[in-house]
Order: sequence, then structure tokens, then C-alpha cells
Amino acid sequence: MTAPALPIRHRTPGIVTVAAAAGYLAAVLWITLGPVPWAQESLAENPLGILNPEAWTARSTWLGGRPLEFLMNVAMFVPLGALAAAVGRSRALLAAPFALTVGIELVQIALPDRASDPRDLVANALGAVIGIVIARAWLARRDADRPR
Repeated sequence: MTAPALPIRHRTPGIVTVAAAAGYLAAVLWITLGPVPWAQESLAENPLGILNPEAWTARSTWLGGRPLEFLMNVAMFVPLGALAAAVGRSRALLAAPFALTVGIELVQIALPDRASDPRDLVANALGAVIGIVIARAWLARRDADRPR
């Protein structure tokens, strides 16, 4: 006798989850790659962005900028890290938020009104790690609370 199949909603993400994730990803891409209504003075300072080794060691990279901007970059990637951790446990899946932030920063190098910045890359990666840790802790607690 075979065990009954789990309902579809337990095997694959629901349409609402997929739509919400797609919408969130679209918003992240718009925020990070879309046009900006203000001019950025620092665009000419570091034309190669994260590909410039000097950008990683420059004092102005780490001491410049607004703290709120750094925190917003962290916060923007927390849900992406949590989503990656909730969907699966493979290393490739967990690497997806990091690959996304590297891709965004590389594309920003080619965009005329955007700046690729090591600080943004670090903030986004930190946000993804926080999201992964939160999701893993929540999933572990949920699994521990389930009756066996």
C-alpha cells in the first residue's frame, strides 16, 4: 500500500508565493538598476566599481556614504536570503542571492547613472546572510514543534 500523496501546496510553492517572489525580485531590480531621479556626484570617482581593487581598499569607500543607505541595502536583501533558505537547502540555491548582488553591481558599471560600489555588495550580502539565518532558525523551530 502506498502512502497518499501530499497536497500540491506542500510540494511546490503556491501561485501567490511565486507571484510575490517575482514581484519582489522585480522591485529589487527596478530599485537597483532603474533610473534614478537625482544625480550622483561619485559616479566618476570609481568607474570600474567592484572590479577596481582600489575601490575595495579606499578609505572613502568604507567611511563615505550614508549609514541609512547601507542599512536599506541590508534590509532589501534579507527577504531574498530568507526565500532562498525557505525554498531549499542546496548550496547553489543559497548562493543565488549572492550571485544576484554581484550581477547587479556588475551591470551597474555599464549604466550611465548608476555606481557600482563594494559597500553595496557587502551590505546586500550581509542582508542575504541575515535572511538565511532567520529562515533557517524559523524552519528549525517549526520542524521541532511539529508532532512526530
